[in-house]
Amino acid sequence: ILAMVKSHEVDGVVVADLHRLLRPDKIEDMALLQVFQDSGAILYCGDSNIDLSTKEGFLFGGIRASVAGYELKLIKERMLGAKEAKRRQGKCPSAKITLPLGVDYDRSTERFSYSPDVSRVVEAFRLIDEDAITNISEIGRLTGIQHRTLSNLLRNPIYSGYRAYLFKRGREKYGSVNGRQSSRKKIRREPNEIIKVKVLDNPSVSEERFERVQRILSDIQSTWQTGRKSVASNLGTGVLVCGHCRSVIYCSSGKRKDRKRQGYYYCKRNYYL
Repeated sequence: ILAMVKSHEVDGVVVADLHRLLRPDKIEDMALLQVFQDSGAILYCGDSNIDLSTKEGFLFGGIRASVAGYELKLIKERMLGAKEAKRRQGKCPSAKITLPLGVDYDRSTERFSYSPDVSRVVEAFRLIDEDAITNISEIGRLTGIQHRTLSNLLRNPIYSGYRAYLFKRGREKYGSVNGRQSSRKKIRREPNEIIKVKVLDNPSVSEERFERVQRILSDIQSTWQTGRKSVASNLGTGVLVCGHCRSVIYCSSGKRKDRKRQGYYYCKRNYYL
């Protein structure tokens, strides 16, 4: 639409009100109106017409846009304040889809509970604590939980009875593929902003086991990406299988720079051994 306005293909844009076109969150957002001022296109806003190329339209349009931005900030402040109050009361201010695996919430009683799927997470804790399995990918295969999701679940204190909020959404916006605003990036809360409330009297995992697993996880180094080098040797990758467990064999090049690079083959399932 802005391109059509800039090229004078259209002489005006109809909106229910100016805030449907613009609710500035930052001063630089007001630059959106510059296109209308340069082209002389009219903004038809309900019962008023705004021509930003005139001094009256410049004043009136700028004031209405600023008021729309102020209203948006006021709405967010009230909404986020109400959500934060619910979090401190041990209630859930968001949809069930935001809850971790095996956790449920009843809106009528405003209480948390566990669903049958929590048994898979409990088994993951047991495998680490009792069977001493520290390979997150292997635990994921045994429990049917994707390994990256499992890594986050094992660090969530909700399974020991506590609901903790360590992150919040930042102010930075970023768009999705179709141009709509995506979810804002998460940032860590300041120490005085962290919320931790006991919400379950009968936790699925004891606090002692939870703390033991946290100490074990803190010693595990997680690396999700490795640099692909054109000089790396990949002979047999994806073709060879392990003679012990029949898993696929992969190749990883040596990382030492002070000697000749060499390729090391390892089993996908038991590489940590």
